[in-house]
Amino acid sequence: MAFNQDSLSGISLSKINPNYLHANSTSHVWAFGAIAELIDNAYDPDVKASHISIDKIDINKIPCLVFVDNGAGMNREQLLKMLSLGCCDKEKYDSPKHKPIGKYGNGFKSGSMRLGKDVIIFTRRIEKACVGLLSQTYLKAIDADSVIVPILEYSTSAKMPRSKDITENNLQPILKYSPFKSENELKNQIDNMKDSITGTKIIIYNLSRLEDGTEELDFQSDPEDILCPESYMKNDTNADFRPVEHVPEYKKSLRAFCSILYLCPKMKISVRKVLVKSKYVSKMLKKTAQFMYKPQWLKHNKKSIKIVLGLSCERDWNNNYGFFLYYKNRMIKAYEKIGCQKQIHPKYLFSNSTSHTWAFSAVAELIDNAYDPDVGASHINIDKIVINEETCLLFVDNGSGMNKEQLKKMLSFGYCDKDKNKDYYMPIGRYGNGFKSGSMRLGNDAIVFTKSRGSGSACVGLLSQTFLKTLEADLVYLPMLEYLTLEKMSRSCDFGDNNLDVILRYSPFKTEKELKNQFDNMKDSRTGTMIIIYNLSRLKDGTEELDFNSDPEDILCPESYMKEDTDEYFNPLENVPRYKKSLKNKNEKSITIVLGMVCEDCEGDFKDNCGFFLYNRNRLIKAFEKIGCQKQANEKGVGVIGVAELDILTPTHNKQDFCPDRRYNTVMNVLSMKLLEYWSGQHDDDVGEAIKRYKKPWVQCHQCFQWRSLPSGIYPKSLPDEWFCHMNNGSYYNRCEIEEEPDIEMANKKREKRNLRSLNKKKYSESLELEAFNERDSEETSPPTKQPIRKVAKRNLKSSKAKLNCLKQFPCVPTSSNVKQPLPGCSRDPDSSDSDETVLHGSPSKELHKRNLFKALATDIYHSSYETLLFQA
Repeated sequence: MAFNQDSLSGISLSKINPNYLHANSTSHVWAFGAIAELIDNAYDPDVKASHISIDKIDINKIPCLVFVDNGAGMNREQLLKMLSLGCCDKEKYDSPKHKPIGKYGNGFKSGSMRLGKDVIIFTRRIEKACVGLLSQTYLKAIDADSVIVPILEYSTSAKMPRSKDITENNLQPILKYSPFKSENELKNQIDNMKDSITGTKIIIYNLSRLEDGTEELDFQSDPEDILCPESYMKNDTNADFRPVEHVPEYKKSLRAFCSILYLCPKMKISVRKVLVKSKYVSKMLKKTAQFMYKPQWLKHNKKSIKIVLGLSCERDWNNNYGFFLYYKNRMIKAYEKIGCQKQIHPKYLFSNSTSHTWAFSAVAELIDNAYDPDVGASHINIDKIVINEETCLLFVDNGSGMNKEQLKKMLSFGYCDKDKNKDYYMPIGRYGNGFKSGSMRLGNDAIVFTKSRGSGSACVGLLSQTFLKTLEADLVYLPMLEYLTLEKMSRSCDFGDNNLDVILRYSPFKTEKELKNQFDNMKDSRTGTMIIIYNLSRLKDGTEELDFNSDPEDILCPESYMKEDTDEYFNPLENVPRYKKSLKNKNEKSITIVLGMVCEDCEGDFKDNCGFFLYNRNRLIKAFEKIGCQKQANEKGVGVIGVAELDILTPTHNKQDFCPDRRYNTVMNVLSMKLLEYWSGQHDDDVGEAIKRYKKPWVQCHQCFQWRSLPSGIYPKSLPDEWFCHMNNGSYYNRCEIEEEPDIEMANKKREKRNLRSLNKKKYSESLELEAFNERDSEETSPPTKQPIRKVAKRNLKSSKAKLNCLKQFPCVPTSSNVKQPLPGCSRDPDSSDSDETVLHGSPSKELHKRNLFKALATDIYHSSYETLLFQA
């Protein structure tokens, strides 16, 4: 139902303030995106231009950006709609072969006002030609409260007379606020369009400028192109490091941008009078694969999405990858990273580090990296040093070091191949995140020096939040250096001077010579890694989080844990160093639990605390964790220390807790039960003697890291700080080549398991023999077959019942003591007076065989029934 205009009289109209022209233009943060809006207007089917030219010209010494197309042009009414907001009737020209891009009636206004403050339009049709002005300068000068658009209309005849309904009020603002000073100059612009009968010319002037006053678009560097330097900060000295390969060419060059603007180009584009060579992206790939995807919401529509994937062939694309996303043949996004292609934003460095609420857990991450089998360091040193008046936290290990590829992976996220060496001993790291979260928790910046034997080179890498914040980067850039030989220290050409400049500017070192000297300080070992963390984390009052002054031989953490030092934390950090016996049986999923009471001579936290030490892959996850009865307000579990290695559980990525899943709850219940069993055993003399552990002192070798038990009368406190296996006099385990001595209690448990296993095999064979005998006796002969192991308990129960029924007919069981006594159904063999054998009536062979089987019936029935009850429980 159409509204009657008379019914709307007296109702106010909404106005558009001239300030909206600028506000609307800010939707284009990138200048080339604004240029694309004007190209789209020429491409759409209502204009249907076959060619558009983009150039820079000077009109009366005013630099202007000019767009000229040979499309259908516009009459006066269409021009007014284009200069207004929200007027769009392009959907009328929609066709399957050529779909319009514009739909909101806003592209020309937002695009032109983004490129400059003012724009004048010349448009020509067969009989009429029009001129229109959209000028922020003019509207600001007259202090207008709405957008006023002066328009002129001319006939295309020889003298080009002006239409009679066009007053001088339209001409004067155009001559005053445009680059043209007379009406003849305006007419000359229309005459210059005679190459095509119809078309449109857009001239944008008062072009946008940077903060330093220079023009935003660069027309000088390349005479055949228009460049966009501001987006990549060529005027910013901090951007000198930004690698060229990370900047797609279409972001810098208008010619490169226009070459991929349309998926199937249907219009020629010229930039600075040179034709642009269009690129059909999907045709420029190798090893392509094509997919058709139809979303569920298009169930009643025949449309589907065409997806083409492939590898790039051009050199310009080798370091840029992602998806080109098009809409109605028009590129919307280029090199869009999707899924696994997405990059890490610099702000993630800080947010990722907050997973460590405790500074020492962040320190432990760096220790884990040196301990893992891919590094295999035998020593790591943690210290505080001062470099050029900058306080730094230092980590130095004598491990295998890294080449440039390994260093880059360590400084990146998610790269972890430590499980490849798990046959040696299980690595701790698994997520490829420990170094980043740990180092960025301790300080804002970290520089890494490493040298490896395999490549014979030395590398330097920088991970700096300060640098990335100053650069205002949206990606994590890693400045790196590589020195090919350790003797000459010649720098590799793979990394340019930009890497060196950034490292010297944002690290404590001011010259390249100082960097090289750091490798000289690592001469104690041929390989190794040095990590220097600076701009250390501080408390709210501005003091450093870690206390380096209170104890010259320690590093304290005063705020969070009340001066609890690193020695108290790192002493139990490695459960059993290096050679863990249970790791050899990597297929076993059992949990080793050790319980004991605190000794009278224990010092530190062990004296006043109790709980479990929970380890995963030999690494401490939780210390003094109260479990079961230790959480209750009673004396149960007080003074009990437990140690459990829970390799079957999954730790959180910061390695300070376990994932609270079903397995974790089950294991905690088991530990609680074992704790109660141990506690009751300590207070029960009969059971306590069986549970009490053989106590003997142990000491660790300084060379092979294996633990050795000491003879009686020798205590660890009386030994030197560096103790070796050859000092273990009077013991078989006095050489590093000999494997670690097994625990007596564990060895007894293994022996019991072996005995039980052999007993089960024996009972299994006897049960099979008895079943075969019963089948032959009942004339239902069939060969005995081995049943599945799962049915062993059920089979034993049936066998036991059968044996029990046989025994009920005897007053006693035939044994060595009563075998000579007469039994019901038995008699002396008259022919065997010299023999004491008692035979059963019936077949002699069968009776003799039965009696031999009866000898083990009593004990066998008991064991079989007991095992069956355990299985049912």
